[in-house]
Amino acid sequence: MRPGAKALHNKLSLFIDFEDNDVDALDSLIDAAHQRIPRGNDIVTEGESHTLGYVILDGWAASCKTLPDGRRQILSFLMPGDIVGLFAPVSAVCTASVATLNDVEVATFTPDELVTVTSRSPRLGVALGWAAAREHEILAEHLVNVGRRSAAERVAHLFLELWARLRVRGLTDGKRFTIPVTQTIIADTLGLSVVHVNRTLRQLSNQGILESNREKATILDLDRLQDLAGFSEDFLLNHYAPRTLRRRVDSLDGTRTDPGAGTGRRTKDRHATTS
Repeated sequence: MRPGAKALHNKLSLFIDFEDNDVDALDSLIDAAHQRIPRGNDIVTEGESHTLGYVILDGWAASCKTLPDGRRQILSFLMPGDIVGLFAPVSAVCTASVATLNDVEVATFTPDELVTVTSRSPRLGVALGWAAAREHEILAEHLVNVGRRSAAERVAHLFLELWARLRVRGLTDGKRFTIPVTQTIIADTLGLSVVHVNRTLRQLSNQGILESNREKATILDLDRLQDLAGFSEDFLLNHYAPRTLRRRVDSLDGTRTDPGAGTGRRTKDRHATTS
């Protein structure tokens, strides 16, 4: 399984367990046409038609909006296991650009293909809905960063978010992680000057809290970094689906939660009868 495909599976499995047919449905989405997009190019461009969806298999991208004078606001980061244009048909045109931060490999899918795989796998459809809600919550935290947090709090919160997102996908080495994010990109994300970002990163390093060098970052003191940022992972929605929702999904595809197997394990109910 490709790293990006495994990352997507790991991310979605936080919310709900998959049966074999769900894995097959997800694989059919990922095994579609692949495309390599070099660094510095748009996956989608603001104002242009939005006809395809993309699964990030390798590399990083950033969703951003650019003002007429060239100033840029980065809205969010996309890493292996993330999806661009999950609900492409909702908008006739892209409302933001998604630009590659390094060389990116994507799997493309059409809205029709998405409808087909989610109709085969209600559990996958629910998991993708959860992923969309998660992106909304991440964007809300970025708004709080820009609007209310201090420079040190913003930087600390962003690095903790990226580390947490990479960790659940199996893409970190303990508290060390790789991010293709320059100080200019951080500045465009947090509404700070590059000078302010540089000064803040040096302060965090001198305090023995966070070290960032080129594309490598290491959390030196997790507790202090979390305290500084006021960080909680609640906004990442890293929790299991409520039992009522799992039961409803099970009823749609002929599975049931096995009460003897423990939370999250499912078995096919081959002897189900209509009550």
